[in-house]
Amino acid sequence: MKHKVYSYARWSSDAQKEGDSLKRQTDTALQWIASHPDYELADTLTDSGVSAYTGKNFGEGSALGGFIAAVQAGRIPKGSVLLIDSWDRFSRQSLTESQAQMTTILSAGVDIVVASSGQHLTKDYSLTDIIVVIVELDRSHRESKEKGRKVKAARDSAVERILKGEKRSPKEGSTASLMPRQLERWLTWNPAKGDFELNHNAPAWRRCFELSIRGYGAGVIAQTVNEEFAGTINFSNAGKTYTSINIS
Repeated sequence: MKHKVYSYARWSSDAQKEGDSLKRQTDTALQWIASHPDYELADTLTDSGVSAYTGKNFGEGSALGGFIAAVQAGRIPKGSVLLIDSWDRFSRQSLTESQAQMTTILSAGVDIVVASSGQHLTKDYSLTDIIVVIVELDRSHRESKEKGRKVKAARDSAVERILKGEKRSPKEGSTASLMPRQLERWLTWNPAKGDFELNHNAPAWRRCFELSIRGYGAGVIAQTVNEEFAGTINFSNAGKTYTSINIS
């Protein structure tokens, strides 16, 4: 009987999806399966637009989180394989958090295979095996942490300048704003005036803050606001159009 393979693909942005991330991960997984006749594809797991740095790919509603829950419940046969393209697809969290998730899978008798390198990790892994894993997971975490630091610094700098009265981009001849994208969901930049204007989404977002101040959680806020403002919410972010508010 062939061993079951659960192929996992993840990317954190729409740009990666529209690029070659999904195709590359899928092609690498299929090539590994084709070269290992004792294994067969049982399922394909995909987390689209999910961050591995924050651990959301292990959270409720995620494909990988659901797989791990199935492993813990004994619904995944021993000897099966979780097939990943590389360790940064699995996790970008700290070593402690990443290893905990990895150990949960391996200790249940489910192997982890890295298709791009051919590394096959079992619960009886060697010292060499775990050193390779630690190096890769640590590199992934540090890369994401540094990227997050730079993004936060740029955002903080823009907000500080806006609070001082600056609104236009400092680039010569530019009519763009300094405002971080995530704040533009309730604001519209008027390049002719060089200023921001509240848009049609502002009442819905104002309601979000009101409910938050009153102590309501993200789930209740999102449900309440989407019901109260159904049909009026419409904003774009990262090239996608949204007609409801998601708060996390």
